[in-house]
Amino acid sequence: MAFIWRKDVLDAPGAFNILSVGVIFYFTCYFNLQILAGMGRAKSACTAIALALVVNLVFNVVLILWLGIRGAAMATVLSHIVATSFGLRILGKEL
Repeated sequence: MAFIWRKDVLDAPGAFNILSVGVIFYFTCYFNLQILAGMGRAKSACTAIALALVVNLVFNVVLILWLGIRGAAMATVLSHIVATSFGLRILGKEL
């Protein structure tokens, strides 16, 4: 298969494994942000998303250079962890 696709495409199962672990943080982040929006704190939810976007962008630039597609997966998971942490912190203050 290596003659059809580049080597980094063949690393996709590793990236999938990383994203599979990160799905926990994705759903937690999604639920937290929906709860915040339902409580009238849509601005806080939007701030969490913007923060996650910046974290994802920075880590993508750094990690893709070293780890390829696995680095992109790690950057995505890290950005969801940051957004989840931010959302939980705001929810903790509200409740």
